[in-house]
Order: sequence, then C-alpha cells, then structure tokens
Amino acid sequence: MKLKHTPIVLSFVFSLSLQAATPDVYAPLPFPLGTVTGHADYHVHQFAHLGYDGRLLWGSADGAEATALKSCNGTNHAVSWIPGLITGLAVSPELGMHNFGTHGQNGGYKDWPLWSTVTHQQVWEGWLKKAHQDGLNLIVMSAVNFRYICGIMPRGNGFYDTSGGTKPCDDMKNVKRQLEAARAFAAKNSSWYEIALTPAHARRIIQEGKLAVVLAIEASEIFNNVNTEADLDRELDTYQALGVRSIQPVHELNNKFGGTAYFQKMFDLVQAFVNVKSFVTAGLDGSVDELKSAFDGIKVDSNKNNIQGLTPLGKALIQKLIDRKMIVDVAHLSTKSMNDTYAISSANRYYPLLMSHTHFRQMFRGKLIDEKKIPVEGVKLVKKTGGVIGLRTGNEKQNTYGRGSVANNCHGSSRSFAQSYMLGAIGYGIPLGFASDFNGFIDQMRPRFYDSNAKYGGSAEKWACGEDTNGEEREVARAAQGNRASAGTGSEFDLIGYAHIGYTKNIMQDLNRMGVDTVVVANSAEAFLKMWDRAYDPNRAAKSDTVDSSGVIVTSADDEKCPSLRAKLGTLNNKVVCKALPHFSIKDKNCDGSRWNGFCVWNEGSWYRAREIR
Repeated sequence: MKLKHTPIVLSFVFSLSLQAATPDVYAPLPFPLGTVTGHADYHVHQFAHLGYDGRLLWGSADGAEATALKSCNGTNHAVSWIPGLITGLAVSPELGMHNFGTHGQNGGYKDWPLWSTVTHQQVWEGWLKKAHQDGLNLIVMSAVNFRYICGIMPRGNGFYDTSGGTKPCDDMKNVKRQLEAARAFAAKNSSWYEIALTPAHARRIIQEGKLAVVLAIEASEIFNNVNTEADLDRELDTYQALGVRSIQPVHELNNKFGGTAYFQKMFDLVQAFVNVKSFVTAGLDGSVDELKSAFDGIKVDSNKNNIQGLTPLGKALIQKLIDRKMIVDVAHLSTKSMNDTYAISSANRYYPLLMSHTHFRQMFRGKLIDEKKIPVEGVKLVKKTGGVIGLRTGNEKQNTYGRGSVANNCHGSSRSFAQSYMLGAIGYGIPLGFASDFNGFIDQMRPRFYDSNAKYGGSAEKWACGEDTNGEEREVARAAQGNRASAGTGSEFDLIGYAHIGYTKNIMQDLNRMGVDTVVVANSAEAFLKMWDRAYDPNRAAKSDTVDSSGVIVTSADDEKCPSLRAKLGTLNNKVVCKALPHFSIKDKNCDGSRWNGFCVWNEGSWYRAREIR
C-alpha cells in the first residue's frame, strides 16, 4: 500500500522515534497534512551576540527592550587590538562601523537599527515577534562563529571562556552556547516560538500559529575535534540531540571536510595563517615546498575557484547527514566541493540540497563576481535535487533583469533585490526564500527615500540609492522613486532600509508596489518544507533542472567602484573618476592632465585620478 503523503508520514514517524530517544521530549505530534502559509528566512543568526565570546555583536536577542537594546559606548564591542586590520586605516581599530559613537535605545535609536549596522543586534525578540505576526512562519536559526575574528578583539569586551579545557573563541563552544540559548528561548516563548525536528513537526508548529525554527550550524572549524568517522558520529549524535537539523560543512576557510568558496583576500590571509600554524604544530614535519605552499592560503585556479573539493571525511559527513534525514546546506562550498556534494546527492536518489544564502552570480559584473555567488550551473544542480535557495538581502548594485518590470534605478535598495528575485522566480524557476544573514557581520538592503527632516544623522543623505554615486546622481535616483507617502511602505524601512527582521514584510510591500509578483517568496515556508519532505521520500527522483538565464542586461563599466578609500566623483568615458589620495587642490597651470568638472584628471587605466583645480 502506498500512502498519499509518504514523505510526511515518514517524517512524522521519524520525529516520534527521536522523541522516544531524546531526554528533551516534545509533545506527541498530531498527524499533519496539507500545506502551510507564510514566508521564511533561510539564514539568520538570532543569538550571534553569544558567539565570538561575546566580543563582536552588541545587544541581546531576548529581554526587555530597554535592557536588551541599551546603548553601547562605542568601544565596548567590535573593536580590535590590531589597528587597521579590518578597516585598512592605521588610525582606527574599530569593527563596529559607528565611529566610536554610542548606538542604542538610550540614544533614541539615531544610528541603530540601520541597514549598515553590522555589529548591533538585528533579531531582538520584539522585532522577531512582529515579523512572525506579519507572516514570517519559518526561520533557519544558524549558530555561528569565526574564531579568527573573535581572536583580534579584546577579551575584556566579552567573556574569557576556557571551559572544558578549550581555548577562548573556540567555534564549537560558541556554537553550542547559541544552540542552548535557542532552546531556552523556545521554552520561555513556547506560545509563539518552537524548534522543529522534522518537516512534519514544522508543519504542525506553523498550523498552530507559531514560528517554526530549524537549528543550523555555520562555522569554519565545525566539529574541530573530529578525526575519524566514529568521531563524526559522536558529534552528530550530540548536536542532533540538541535539535540541530541543518549543517553547513564549510564556512570561510578550508577545513577537514572540504574547500571554501573563495571571495575575499582577508580570508585568504587567514587561511595562510592557519596552514602555517598547522605546519608548525605538526612539528615542522614537511618539506620547504610544503611550507611555501602553506603560505599560499586558498589555492585557486585560473577562474579564481578554489581547487579544494570535499575531503574523504567531508564525503562521509554528507552521507551521514543524508542517512540521518538532516539538511545539507551547500552555502560557502567551493565549486569543486559543490560538485562533489551533488555527486553524493544524485547517488542517493537526488537528496535535496539547500543553498541557504547566496547571490546569483549572473547579476554581477567585474570585481563583484566571486565563487561564493551561485552560477547558473550551481542553480541547476540545486534545482535538480528539489532544493531551494535563500536570496541575500544585501546592498550591492546588480545587473538589470530585462524580462521584469522594475526599473533598476536605486542601487542597493529593494529595486536591486527585485532584479535577482525576478531572475530566480521567473527565469530560473527555483523556489526562493529570504536570506537576511542578520547578525552575520554584513550590510543589508539600503532605503529608497531620504527625508532631511528625519532624526538621522548627516550621513543619511547618502544612504538612499547608493553612497558611491555622486550627489547629482543620487538626487536623480531619489527623485525617480517618487513621493514616499504614495510610493513607500509607510514604515521606517523607507528611510533606514532593512535594519532589522521586523521589516521583512515591508520588503514584500515595496516589491508589490513596484509590480513584482511576490508569490514565490510569500510561500517560501512551504517551499522549504517540501524540500525537507524529500529527505523522507524513498521514491524521490531527479527534478527538472531547466532554467532560462536570458534577459539579464549587464550594467556598464561606469558602475565600477573606485579603488579602496577613494571617493567617487562621477564618470568619464565609462570609467569612474576618483579623488586622488592624499587629496589636495592644484593650480590650473599645474594641471598636466585633462580637465573635467573643475578637476584635473589622469587616466589610470580602469579609472581616473582627480584633483580639484583652485
């Protein structure tokens, strides 16, 4: 006999067996059938303030507003004892991006929350509950850490945790702390927040009007004490018992499981440090050539793709996740690691793959193209397994999707997001959810409007429609957005962008006002559970991987950014014009270059260097 809803039935039975085997039991599940409603965020770091040994992120995810979101003092978090390592400036060791000013509820929220806030809480319980009331019905709560960022911040700004004989900033200790916080939060807020153990369980949670929470792990040194498959089973048992159901084998660095997607020089340098440290720890047992190779960091091919794929232990990890009906998250995998994972998936009747957070590589050009952004070929692999993709809500300029109906005239805003969303929904035809990456040390979607009478600081004039455009271009872009009263959402989202999770609904409102059909992302909770259902389906088979990648209009070269620290003044001959450093004016008679808008400019190849003529 074949049941109509075989994957859901198996999911239900599996969840009951887990309850029987786990001391922390969940109430027996009523038999859940039928689809769920609502949208989802496939990648959010709700409790990241407890990661990085408490040194990076300011503000708590739970508690009263006045306490959880009290003001920082500008130096008690997100500062480095290594000046300039992150900022590139010898005079400032700050990572918090707030010029040592105070941020928070006590200061009237002048500078936080904000779209560009990367080290201040964005998933406080009041904002999350509002998002849920507005239709957010599922989140993937990822416990995160990167110990090499933690290690450059002073211990006094967090906790010096060496429990269990571990070193400070240990990835898995920080991960476990966040998972335990999520479980405690679920117990405290059981009327609206519940951790989901299976897709059937998640359906029941959502049908009861609660937020379904899938626990996940994202760390470069994940399972750092594992050396054998037996060790791996032990760790998976431990974290599965804690409620973890989604694993990302690789994060910012190559690890014992596989290669990372190469995208930033900073991580290349950290990788070199890790390689050399391992070489030394091993007692310098290797050749001179091996030591030189260690200094290379992440080794890439001619396309700047990491040459490292899954290791034997990494392949074992993927297979064990499949055997346990857990979610395989392929975010941050190198192209080779991705292909290795897909091979294992296809050998297991196309076990579903989750790409929890990414951009579509096709929507970018030039320096903004990197291995971490999923190419068309990667989309086809995920689609063939019945997987889903979480689309990042960042502030990047993007190419135009010509088959859509949205003018791409406000870079970094919801208009940019709309281009990628329409490509994914219309062209690729793949299920999409939000991937905010909140509390992930990354910028969010910019606003589209500016109000000179608002409470925000003077820099607010540059927020809307791209800070790296000149004043005249910003004025034109902002004017094209129309009147906020009639063309905006009516919320603070219009002025401060995607500043916290409570504004998720406003993104969809903004997209709808532009004429975008948001049905795909509006039903992203069900799409995620259909993907997870496939893990329990013994009869699953390959899905269609047909995509239509046509219609993308590549932006012109004048969208290229200036070299680091140089302000963009405009464009000339399809190249950016950038201020010279150090910048000082010169007399007209001393200008031995071209003259442009009151500046003397020199052709530097891909850009123009400019000094003001006095």
